[in-house]
Amino acid sequence: MSEVKEDKEIFPILKKNWKLIFILLILIFAFYLRVYHIDYPVVGYHNWKETHYLTEARNFERDGFFKYGFFVPAYDLLGTNDDKSGVHPDTFPIISIILALFFKAFGTSLVVARFVGILFSMGTVAFTYLFVKRIFKREDIALVAAAVATMNPLLIFFSHNTQLVNPGIFFMMVSAYFFAGFIENYNSKDLILTSIFATLSALAKYPFLLIGIPMFFVFGIRIIKS
Repeated sequence: MSEVKEDKEIFPILKKNWKLIFILLILIFAFYLRVYHIDYPVVGYHNWKETHYLTEARNFERDGFFKYGFFVPAYDLLGTNDDKSGVHPDTFPIISIILALFFKAFGTSLVVARFVGILFSMGTVAFTYLFVKRIFKREDIALVAAAVATMNPLLIFFSHNTQLVNPGIFFMMVSAYFFAGFIENYNSKDLILTSIFATLSALAKYPFLLIGIPMFFVFGIRIIKS
């Protein structure tokens, strides 16, 4: 009798929270796929760029963020025309700054660096779910979108490769989520958050400014017409 009573107590809880349970399972699966080879050596065609950002982060951690100027990065892979200090022109080194902060807190290691990328990738999966749910008002479509993002081979590969794409796509999806909220209720707070995260995505990697195209066609044309 006690087992039957326990079942009656558990099933309503599962039924009530099945959406949360399902998205948590998706995120756990996303983490499982991305944590594979988290400590794999920095080798291969794509990893030369990873070395670029890893050495920038390590140098920020060792020398501080303002040794050569305001967040001016320095790497160790010197070309014939490079400054001997490793200082070089680049986009705003947002991933290197974040990694340097994690290095200061948890120590300099590949596992720490790859874990940061995995966190950004899992955040992308979560905001894909939230964005699609806000746009379509459909739980099933949102869960399918999150599942597809979880199993996307490129997202899996680059999640544990220290690259600008990880924070860039995450900030882009966050800005899209808040923009969708702004379209719903014209709340100025959502518009401010949209601008902040869209700017962060552009600072990470300029091509993520593409998110501005659908924003313009959704909202900008309305302003022009009015």
